[in-house]
Amino acid sequence: MKTKTYKISEVAEILGVHPDTIRNWEDEGLINPDRIGTRGDRRYTVEHIQEIKDKNLISNLSKKNVNKRDYSNLSKEDLIKEIQILKDQKSFGIAWEDEKNREKIIEECKTKAPILKPREKFRIEDKKGNSKKPKHILIQGDNYHALKVLNYTHKNKIDVIYIDPPYNTGNKDFIYNDSFIDKEDTYRHSKWLSFMKHRLVLARELLKDSGVIFISIDDNEQARLKLLCDEIFGEENFISMLVIESGEVFGTKAAHVEKTFVKVKDYVLVYVKHKNLIKDKQPLYDESRELYDGHYNTIINNDLSKISVVNFLLTIDWIKELFDDHNFKINSENINQLMKIDERFKNYIFTELSKKLFADAPFNKDLDFNDKIPQIPFRFEDKILFKTSTGSIRMYIPFSDTLRQSDDYISRFTRTTIRGDLWKNFHFDMRNVQDEGNIDFKNGKKPVRLVKHFIKWYGGKNAIILDFFAGSGTTGHAVLELNKEDEGNRQVIICTNNEVGEEKEKEFKDLYNIDSEILKQWKKENKKEWIDFVDRNGIASTITFERMKRIIKGENTERLGGELEYFETELVDVENMNRVDDSKKLAFTLEAGWVIATKENAFNEIEKNDSYQIFEGVENIKGKSINKTVAIYFKENLDKLKELENKILKKENVKLYIFSHFTNEFVSEYADYKNVKVCDIPEPILKVYRGFNNS
Repeated sequence: MKTKTYKISEVAEILGVHPDTIRNWEDEGLINPDRIGTRGDRRYTVEHIQEIKDKNLISNLSKKNVNKRDYSNLSKEDLIKEIQILKDQKSFGIAWEDEKNREKIIEECKTKAPILKPREKFRIEDKKGNSKKPKHILIQGDNYHALKVLNYTHKNKIDVIYIDPPYNTGNKDFIYNDSFIDKEDTYRHSKWLSFMKHRLVLARELLKDSGVIFISIDDNEQARLKLLCDEIFGEENFISMLVIESGEVFGTKAAHVEKTFVKVKDYVLVYVKHKNLIKDKQPLYDESRELYDGHYNTIINNDLSKISVVNFLLTIDWIKELFDDHNFKINSENINQLMKIDERFKNYIFTELSKKLFADAPFNKDLDFNDKIPQIPFRFEDKILFKTSTGSIRMYIPFSDTLRQSDDYISRFTRTTIRGDLWKNFHFDMRNVQDEGNIDFKNGKKPVRLVKHFIKWYGGKNAIILDFFAGSGTTGHAVLELNKEDEGNRQVIICTNNEVGEEKEKEFKDLYNIDSEILKQWKKENKKEWIDFVDRNGIASTITFERMKRIIKGENTERLGGELEYFETELVDVENMNRVDDSKKLAFTLEAGWVIATKENAFNEIEKNDSYQIFEGVENIKGKSINKTVAIYFKENLDKLKELENKILKKENVKLYIFSHFTNEFVSEYADYKNVKVCDIPEPILKVYRGFNNS
């Protein structure tokens, strides 16, 4: 039977897209239809159409803009036809005005390349000899620039991202193109979506294939953010929208109960890079409302003899007397009640009885010897099984399995239940959140326990965690606290701008008697008066860094230890990112040393001159800490390369970056050195930056 085939116009109608979209997919090599006849006419089979669906090409249209056409030369009649085609197309998702209000920072990156510059006065070193632990990183600057750099240094390396972006409430909590956005701005939702889209596209590339992102948000943008994340991460990679109980109805909030529902919750959207790779997550546990569950009604002794829990308790004199004293009959309900009011009895159940107290549950594993199983309990592997009178196999579950240290605000060893997508009682944390980290932050500070729970759920003591809306530094605090609790080696990277806020900007303008336009110019020129003022009042230097410093060193708070590298983003002029000439490449390479050092986790600068730069660091290889030497040769002229080689080639573990015009230009020259790996510079960095310029 002949296989049915379809013309391109028929496929377009089936899929609800324009034929030009399919032609673009062909040009990009995403699909390859059959060709027939001397003209090579396209023909699509059912398999081709299914391939388009499987590759999510339709859902990715809005990300790639592959169906853009030039309509400038069409006649009026043809334009009307095109409009009708567009009207007839079915679509679902989110659309907004992106081109009308392009973000200046995005446009700027078409001619300038971000680098990292260390700020030595903010560096924190461990004076107690823990230098083999991962160094934490704080990047000051626009997070778009930081994310671009990180896409070279940390692509596919991040385990967990947590961000708490501006909620776009209309109360000037969000800055776009140097202006605070308020409710009167007609395009405020479009600006916010554009702002978030460009950063989330970069963020996705940083995640490991098994990585996860948590995004805090409230009602103002929650619905739009969900649709945006579906486009960027894929709807199939959505995990959950957590509801966080973050407020209470009292005080000034209670005054609004007659006209609205008082806000007592926030949301956290959770996406993974590839859902099929998510496994072995660590559930969180909340304290159960009841201390005892009547299904646990059987005592099984070491010899596997059974007795009901009621009859067992009747054999213990002090327990019988305890029930009598409270006029309680011994039954499941009263066991629970007595545990609530008598600490000794509760502790007896939890500690002495819990491993002998069982409930039964289905056993779903097939057994080869099913017909020989007795109806009395027997041991199989690490379980106790029995056969019912109907022939089904069941297992006994010990009460002790329900007992653990809870993850509540006040953690107790108690009976627990697995936490779902409703995270209760974080309003208790919010009452004291201003005291956390010994730092004052008026708006938006999140509790340490909340962020710790995100990281704890992901698991892994060696995870790399990123927060590119670092603000008050809660994520850094959470990572350091977890490391201290379980001796982990997690590394945190936090990024924030150094904004001073609208009030402080007004204070500065009044101080120097200047208007907003002059201030913009001073910012652009990095005028010393403004830089000094920002260092004294900016969020990165006075809030984020200050909190990290206090918790690392233990200044009026618990000492958590650790080391911190502090960088500031700067821009290097390359004129045209798509076509960087050699002189600009050389100038960029001279400034890119600390970007490479960050990629290699080698932050100890040994030497820098006009020709090369040398760093040292520590690399973890198969569980062992190995010293690493990283060298960068800046020049096109190789006259100083031999001098550099004499300093590094005898080291045990060397990464050598050499300025080159071609790929792997110098690799063969070091083939005999098994301890040396040679890398090109600067094209790999510029290629990363270039790749996002049209995102």
